[in-house]
Amino acid sequence: MLAILKDKETADRVKGDNAVLIKDEIREDMRAKRRALSKDEVKIKSDEIRQRLLGVERVKQAKTICTFISAFKEPDTVEIIKELWEQDKNCCADNRY
Repeated sequence: MLAILKDKETADRVKGDNAVLIKDEIREDMRAKRRALSKDEVKIKSDEIRQRLLGVERVKQAKTICTFISAFKEPDTVEIIKELWEQDKNCCADNRY
């Protein structure tokens, strides 16, 4: 989480009792940014994420991959899962919805 913080002042706040509040603020900020994306932007970003993920050596070597089923303008994991299946990999997904 500290890697995505933009300044030392915010990082110092995260170290204290307000860590949960800061985390919630970051989550809400990211949700707002996702809601603002167009369908085309989501598709472009999803494709970029899929290409980067499938290029990772640990993913290439893995026999089983755990993921989530995307919703609400999250990166499209369905295309990732389809490609992993084409590579004869097992995919596990949560049921958070």
